[in-house]
Order: sequence, then C-alpha cells, then structure tokens
Amino acid sequence: MLRPHQRVLVACSGGPDSVALLHLLKHLAKGLHIQVFAFHLHHGLRGRSADEDANFVQSLCQKWRIPLALRYEDVKQRAREQKKSLEEAGREARYQHLLQVADKWNIHQIALGHTASDNLETFLMRLVQGASREFLKGIPPVRSIKTPQGREVLLIRPLIALPREAILHHCRAHRLPYRIDPSNSDLRFLRNRIRHRLIPYLNRTLNPGWQKKMLEIISLLNEEDEFIQKQAQKISKRYISGNRLSLSFLRQPYPIQRRVFLLWLQILKVPFHGKTLRKLLQACQSLPERKIWQLSAKWWLMKEGKSLHILPQPEKVQPILLQVPGKVGDYTCTILSPAPHLHLKIQKAKPWEAFLDAGCIRGKIRVRGWKPGDRFYPLGMNAPKKLQDFFVDEKIPSLYRSSVPIITDDEKILWIVGHRLDDRVKVTNQTRKILHLLYHGKGNDEQPAGE
Repeated sequence: MLRPHQRVLVACSGGPDSVALLHLLKHLAKGLHIQVFAFHLHHGLRGRSADEDANFVQSLCQKWRIPLALRYEDVKQRAREQKKSLEEAGREARYQHLLQVADKWNIHQIALGHTASDNLETFLMRLVQGASREFLKGIPPVRSIKTPQGREVLLIRPLIALPREAILHHCRAHRLPYRIDPSNSDLRFLRNRIRHRLIPYLNRTLNPGWQKKMLEIISLLNEEDEFIQKQAQKISKRYISGNRLSLSFLRQPYPIQRRVFLLWLQILKVPFHGKTLRKLLQACQSLPERKIWQLSAKWWLMKEGKSLHILPQPEKVQPILLQVPGKVGDYTCTILSPAPHLHLKIQKAKPWEAFLDAGCIRGKIRVRGWKPGDRFYPLGMNAPKKLQDFFVDEKIPSLYRSSVPIITDDEKILWIVGHRLDDRVKVTNQTRKILHLLYHGKGNDEQPAGE
C-alpha cells in the first residue's frame, strides 16, 4: 500500500485514528523513504470546538515537524446551496480541498485513517439504507482518484484492517494526545446510531466473532465487486460512444446492464442514485421508440431509436427586444441592400442565421419562447402550421421546445431559430432591404461567415 519515495498527505482531523496514522507514518518515513505531509479542514461547524481542533492539529504538526495544509470551508452554507446533507457536503469539501493540496504539493498518495470499525459501520449503513449490489460493499483499502490538474493519486487506508480498539491502545501506549469530536455522539446521524446502538446490541446478542466474520464477507464482496466492475468496463466499450449508449447493452445479464449504465453516467458526470434503475432499464426495453425520463434536477435521459442519450436541463428562452441594426445579447441584426453576391449566401444560410425581407416586418422585433397555439407559415408552404406540430415533425423533444428561440414582430412569427424561416418574410426579387439575423448563443457550434 505504501510505496517508497512517495509524498504522502495524511488527512488529520485530530481524532485518535488520524493522529495514530500520522504518528505511524512519521516513524516509518525514514525506513520507507517517504515524505509525510498533513491536511486539516475546518468545517465551519461546532464553533469554538472546531477552532480548538484546528489549533491542536497545527501544534501537533509543528511539534512533529510535519508540513500542514490548514483549510476552511463553510460546510453549512455549502450544504444549503447544494441541497445536500451536512455529512455529504462535508465529505465532498474534504475531498475537494485534499485534491487541491495534492496538486499544490505534488502528492502521490493520500492517507486516510479509516479503520475496520469504520468499514463495518459503512457496510451496515448501506445495508439498512437499501443500497443496490454495486454499492453494498465496504471501504476500499486503495483506490485511484484524479486531482483537478488531472493527475492520478492513490487514496490509501493503512489502518483499514485494525479495529478501533487497537488504535486507541496505540494512542495510550505512546501517550498520544487527540481530540474527541462531540458530533460523533449525536444520535441524529445514522452512523452514530449504528455505532452506539446497533453494534453494541449485536455484540451482546450474537456470536462474539460476528464482527470478524462480517469483515470477511465485506472483503469477499469487495473482491467480487472489483471483478464484476472490470468485466463491465471491458464490455462497456462496445456500447458507449460519448453521449450515446447503444440499447444493445440490454442483452447483457442484468448485473452487467446496471454497471454499464452507471459507468456511462459516471463518465458523463451525471448524478444518479440508482434505486429505481431496474424499472428504468425495463422501461427502456418496453416503451416506445422515443421517450424521456428525468434523472436529476439538471439531467434527462432520452430513448431515441436504438440508443439512449443524456440531455442537460435546457434553459428557457428569456424575452428580449432586438435593436435594428445592432447587437443585443446573443443576436446581431444587420440591414443589407440586395446584391448579386447575397443570392448565393441566402441559399447557403446556416441554421443560425436568417435573411428576411425587411419590408415585410411590422413593428418591433422580439425574441421569446414558444406558446401553445403558436402558428406560422414554414418556408415553402402557403398554409399555416401549428408550431407544436412543426416541433413533432422536426423531432424536437418536448423537453427542449421551451429553449428554442422564436423571433417575432408585432403581428407574427418571423423565424424559428435554428430550424425554419416564415415564408411570409422570405427574400424575393421585390425585396428592397434585407434584414440579416445572426444567433451566437447555445447550440450554435458553427458560426456563418461575415458579410
């Protein structure tokens, strides 16, 4: 686990586990030829007690001559802004700051003080929360993680095989001071209820060796999970192509289906809790050719033909009054005079530009989103068409219709941006002035050439 000639960053809360880990690595550093560094995050919780934790770690590192990175994060505010629990927000903050420090100090390994007792508690937590198979496992002793700069560092847990009692014995034997976090006794947290109520009850009522047996089972589950995950990673290459997942992955056994789907979401960094995944994958097989599901507040899943696609939550079009000529927001309006060279440009106009007969426009030009009942005359047609029917024909998902900009004047629709011009404002031989509209916003990956 520990490799020679590495720079190791120890996450130190000031509690017995992390203090014992820092103490052990300090004494092993010379023999292993490693450099030891320390990290502490002040979570902005528990007031004076948290200040004392930070001061304690700082004094300890000064005494032991270990470089320390001391960081601060307002976890309560982070949890509120991200709508997460304090535990989840705190964990994410710790990892974020740890990885930033890892980049700054060119760290190779990050050492965490998790013990066998933590491993057992984590497994029981996931069990009572109804975790699916791929999440029903213990804490991995070693895993790779990427820093913000894209470097791979190892997260290692040198104490993962030792029970908490062994750590406390080490602290007593070496007279190591440590801090006790009062929140570890707060029974509002599930982990604490498992630690202080469930495990003591099981100790009283079960075979004395139940913890050892349970840890052996957790180790076996971890090994099996690692094997299945590697198989899924190999197989997933057949089906995953960027934002697209071929539905043929559903021919695989269900355990592999789950892994391939979740790997795809992980690659795209799309959050998904997975508890409803079986029903979702069944729906992907049985429901019609085109269907959309919401995965989270910001992400949607679309079935189209023989593939699945991930779609971000679109932004609704904000009403804007355009200036002619001029540039407002993502729109540029230019008045042109008819000329022979423009004829070819109009024929080859990109989806994100439009050439309109300025004489056919009435009043002011505005941008808005579509409304129920909207109608227009699609270019080339002499009869009106409902905009909703047009969206269906153009295969624009209902999710994205509110994000399509609609250009109007005081009387009618002029242009469905990116899709179709209204026939009533097309440029003809009788056109005296041409209005050139150019959209620079989202979705425009290809800008048309200038005049």
